[in-house]
Amino acid sequence: MDFCHIPAAFAGTALAAPSGIHSDAPIYVLFALLLSAAIVVAVYLNRQIRALRRRQNDSASSDDLLGDNSRFLRRDNLVGSFRIDLTDDTVSGGCKPVFGFPSDRYEGPLDELVDRMRQLVHPSMQDDFFNQFRRQNLLYLYDSGIYSVREPYLFLLEGKGYAWLRVYAELNRDPKTGHIIALGYGLDINRLKRLEEIGEKLITTEYTRLGLLDAHSGWYLPFRTGHELSGTVDEDAGFRSYENDMLHDIESLMYPTEYKDLRPALSLDRVVAALESQPFYDLTFRTAPTAERPMRYIKLRYRYLTDLRESICLTSVDISALVATTIDPLTGLYNSHGFAQRVDGWLRDNPGRPYRLIFFDFDDFRHINATFGYQAGMDLLQDNGLYLHEHDRPNCFSGHLNSDQFVRFCAVDDGLTPEESYALFLKYYRCYKLGYPIQIHVGVYDLCEPGCDAYTMIYKALLAQQTIRGDQTRRIAYYTADMGERSHRDHVLLSDVRTALDEDQFQVWFQPQFNYTSSTLIGAEALVRWRHPTRGLISPGEFIPLLERSNLISRLDRIVWEKACRWLKRWSDMGLHFPVSVNVSRSDLQFPDLCSVFTDLLRRHGLSPSQLHLEITESICADNAELMSLQIAHLRQAGFTVELDDFGAGYSSLNTLKDIPVDVLKLDMKFLSGYRDDDRTRTILSSVIWMARALNTEVIAEGVETEQQAQGLRRLGCRRMQGYWFARPMQPEELEHHLLSGEYKLFE
Repeated sequence: MDFCHIPAAFAGTALAAPSGIHSDAPIYVLFALLLSAAIVVAVYLNRQIRALRRRQNDSASSDDLLGDNSRFLRRDNLVGSFRIDLTDDTVSGGCKPVFGFPSDRYEGPLDELVDRMRQLVHPSMQDDFFNQFRRQNLLYLYDSGIYSVREPYLFLLEGKGYAWLRVYAELNRDPKTGHIIALGYGLDINRLKRLEEIGEKLITTEYTRLGLLDAHSGWYLPFRTGHELSGTVDEDAGFRSYENDMLHDIESLMYPTEYKDLRPALSLDRVVAALESQPFYDLTFRTAPTAERPMRYIKLRYRYLTDLRESICLTSVDISALVATTIDPLTGLYNSHGFAQRVDGWLRDNPGRPYRLIFFDFDDFRHINATFGYQAGMDLLQDNGLYLHEHDRPNCFSGHLNSDQFVRFCAVDDGLTPEESYALFLKYYRCYKLGYPIQIHVGVYDLCEPGCDAYTMIYKALLAQQTIRGDQTRRIAYYTADMGERSHRDHVLLSDVRTALDEDQFQVWFQPQFNYTSSTLIGAEALVRWRHPTRGLISPGEFIPLLERSNLISRLDRIVWEKACRWLKRWSDMGLHFPVSVNVSRSDLQFPDLCSVFTDLLRRHGLSPSQLHLEITESICADNAELMSLQIAHLRQAGFTVELDDFGAGYSSLNTLKDIPVDVLKLDMKFLSGYRDDDRTRTILSSVIWMARALNTEVIAEGVETEQQAQGLRRLGCRRMQGYWFARPMQPEELEHHLLSGEYKLFE
């Protein structure tokens, strides 16, 4: 139906009605009134909608003026806000009552407001605050194209002290009036800023480097950087490679040899593996001194940042000051200075009370480092520190001097005896994690001499320990008064030894070895002799132990090897072909590249491995069978003949035969001393010779001094012999004369 035509229909109907009928007229009037009212209401509603839209548009224009920062006005940490007309220099708004304003509302010019607020800013920041937010500067910034200012300041809050607020000024032009308008407001950032300050203080004062290391990729994000591990905070530092960049920085600071030892322990794989079983992983190293920087001690610590175990927090701390005090940072025990202070204090507090001081170090500690790595050695020292600290008491305490040297001071009536302490030590380290025998030699000072300070006690305990170093049958030695005089003599002799090494005073002599059955020369042993410029020939028994204790024996060994090879080359060129045996000491065997040393030596002289036999003593093998077995295997694979010297002088000969594969056994002269041609002696000797043959090992009897000994050995099947009955050690020229004259015939 077309509602537009309804009035016309009604009108037509009315015209058609009889003229006498007028009953429907009121209805038409009422309808017309209702229609008129509806039109009026529609017009009114339309006007209201238009007004609402104008208000919305005005609001939108205001929001557009404020931009995205209008959302800040709805934040809980809003402290105050102001609408600023920079053109008219009028301000309206207010602050929360935390400020010391008389009222929380302000109406007036901008610079007056800024000056009032400046009084609440920390004095060091007042001028900067006023210059930043005064009207002239904000207008200048707007004209320069800068539409936003935001700076943190310390404000004095009433009753609370200073707190950090970040003050904003957002600038824009009002599109309706053309005025430059600013929205100024402040946000409370005190908690966040204080956390930043705390973190910054910790980083600056506690750490020389701090960063996050990704446990999977190896990328490193530094928060405090610096090539010398002591730089400043770098907020723009990006990701770096841990293995390439970070470790390169460390390498540039260290001695090359020390970095080479430490490098495996720094690898990401080693770090992650260590953190699987412990909450943190520490490494300590020292920097090499330069003209601009003294030597420092740096401690690195790795630990996971969270339980998610994806990021490792890496920090480094300069512990040089700690090292210089009284506590050893590696073991937690007293260092030498702290230990001496504690001992001297104990002596003052306990006059006349008996005491003892024990000095010890680990056997073959260099080998532990070389075989298991630098970190394994450091772990051993740390574990020993924990072990000693566990047994410390008020009258028993310990110290770590340096390297693997430890000391312990105890009141005699409040501690274990040295023998009991040694037994407890062996029990503790019997199943140590390296799977390697941990042994020590102990020196004890207990004379309690008047006026003897801590350093003197340590020295005297060290003297006692040096008398048994390398001795596998004695582990504990007590200081006696005559050791001081002996030490003085050794000190003088050691000075002469150093001179002798420098001035080539050591000579090589040779003792021939013979086949008793054929009366032919089968080889010779190279022996060292020292012709002192004033004392003449000095017995090896006097200076060899001294060289072993002072770690100079390896230097002497190389001199002997070199001279022996020169004579071997000379005799070989003369057609005199026989092998020469040289001694290899305990220190030599701890060099991983020992085999290369010998092969290079032979190559320089044009000799073959069959011409140079290598002698090692049974006591060395018994002390460290695992290391010896590996070294001997390498030497034999290279073609060298390995001889086991002094067989029978030790206490574990059968174990040595079982564990150490050698080519030749040299029966020790002590084993043959007092030789009697009786059933018991023959049984023992024949058993040893039979075992050697069963093991495909040759036997040489050394120290044969009588014809009776030689004939008895021949009847038992031993034909190779060496000793004074055949020939004494002689100079190489004398041996050469005997060979050229035909007095000594070579075995063919």
